[in-house]
Amino acid sequence: MSLTDSRASTDRDDAEQEQRLFALLDGYLESVRSGECDPESQTPPEELLEAFPELGQLLDCIDSLESAGQEWNPPEVSSPSAESGEDQETVCAGSVTGGSSLQQLPCRFGNYELQEIIGRGGMGVVYRARHVSLDSFVAIKLIRANQLATQDELKRFYQEARAAAGLRHSHIVKVHDVGEYEGQHYLAMDLVEGDDLSQMIAPGRPLSGERAAEIMAEVARAVHYLHQHDIVHRDLKPSNILIDADGEPHLTDFGLAKLLSADSRETTTGTIIGTPSYMAPEQAGGHSSRVTPLSDVYSLGAILYELLTGQPVFREENPLDTLLCVLEREPQLPRSLNAAIPTELEQICLRCLEKAPERRYASALDVAEDLERYLQSEPLQLPAVSLGHRLRRWGRRKPAFASRSLGLTFIAVIVQGNYLIDGAGAVHHWSIMGVLLTWGALSYLLQRLLSADYAPRSVEFAWATVDAVLFTALLLLANGPPSSLLAGYPLLIAAAGLWFRVRLVFFMTGVCLAGFLVVSALRTPPDQPGHYPGIVGAILLVMGGIVAYQVRRIRVLSRYFERRASR
Repeated sequence: MSLTDSRASTDRDDAEQEQRLFALLDGYLESVRSGECDPESQTPPEELLEAFPELGQLLDCIDSLESAGQEWNPPEVSSPSAESGEDQETVCAGSVTGGSSLQQLPCRFGNYELQEIIGRGGMGVVYRARHVSLDSFVAIKLIRANQLATQDELKRFYQEARAAAGLRHSHIVKVHDVGEYEGQHYLAMDLVEGDDLSQMIAPGRPLSGERAAEIMAEVARAVHYLHQHDIVHRDLKPSNILIDADGEPHLTDFGLAKLLSADSRETTTGTIIGTPSYMAPEQAGGHSSRVTPLSDVYSLGAILYELLTGQPVFREENPLDTLLCVLEREPQLPRSLNAAIPTELEQICLRCLEKAPERRYASALDVAEDLERYLQSEPLQLPAVSLGHRLRRWGRRKPAFASRSLGLTFIAVIVQGNYLIDGAGAVHHWSIMGVLLTWGALSYLLQRLLSADYAPRSVEFAWATVDAVLFTALLLLANGPPSSLLAGYPLLIAAAGLWFRVRLVFFMTGVCLAGFLVVSALRTPPDQPGHYPGIVGAILLVMGGIVAYQVRRIRVLSRYFERRASR
């Protein structure tokens, strides 16, 4: 069987295994819903553990699956009874949120008449509604039943809602009422006629710098007002900023995101709260205790970035990749995506997006004031950025190229120092330096292609090939037996796992194994035992298998949760 056929067979086996896991997990959730499985149990069905024993150690994952299983049942619209006196109107019966919409609108919901759906979100569904007694219009948010699972959460939900109802700010949507009707918890808020900010952002058509600064200055002052009242939003994003008919922004969903999360234990360390593209690194890492008003400052910078560039700071193929970027990567410079962005706004944006909270603006008010200084053509109040910090940000922005540059520079310094000391073998020395320079030049070219988003998957495979081939060339040029340098092959395989592509790990393993066989054939010492190459080759295969297995396990679970969230 050829290497291509073997790889294709492996891919088919992986796909079949993933489909089998999805089927087992779906069956498990169905058993939770039907009551056949005890939802309090921390152990999944035996069939699931026998087929995939590694899941037995992922108790947090299983706990999340059980929470996901407690979903809302589709609503029914019942006819009113004669005793109710509402024989002329349809009454909303039971829960009215979830995967299905109401069967009939308008309908009565307590003292409100729900007229039409105007929005959906992770917490529930938002309706345009009429207050029957006052004959006024409001927005009603009906909270999903599985968002408030315990009495403690209900208590905290109502405490936060009452605190929000006491806020008075021209750019904050006011909460008028909170309560329960037919077992359904709801919020009644100001009705803002208009679109949310996300609908104003089109790919390739960002807002002007002045308009973006005007909107975000007002939003930042509203966020600062929340912070003054001990409320941290935690889920700032364009869809939570409503724009009225006069073009003024209004902040909504404040103070509730920390309670209304998919995981009922939202304050526990390890729980991720928020929207990946806009959450701060401390949120992405699940460090709930570290979430402060400075986390909202980061989110303000993420929204400003999208307004200026027309695209989010980070948005990868799935939430896992996005979270990893939030934790580890620096954003592309806004001006590299849109040259029309003023330098001052880029500086404000990057200061908000600092990974370390202490390097961000000290408060949302400071963000608003610098944006207003820009609008008034006054100098910004920004501290100087050191060269070391600039280099660290560059390294996080382009980690693949930065790591190779550092490694190749380190090797080049050692090789050059050895040459200056010995002063012999000029041709051999410059051959090695030529390989290093070629490696650096090709890495620079591949990084440019990657930054331009030009066939990124092909670039990743090409980069893996370059790394393995040129490392093999260095081993062939090395003086003496290359055995001490063979550790580079396992390092290349481990580094391939950082791309989180199972196929790329298998590909790198195959290329490294081929390179090692070439080195063994051309540079094997006469006195070396014949079984040594077999041992090293087996080590490379085992290393590749371990890395691919770990990457695949994370990928499968990530895709599963993404599928569940999209339903």
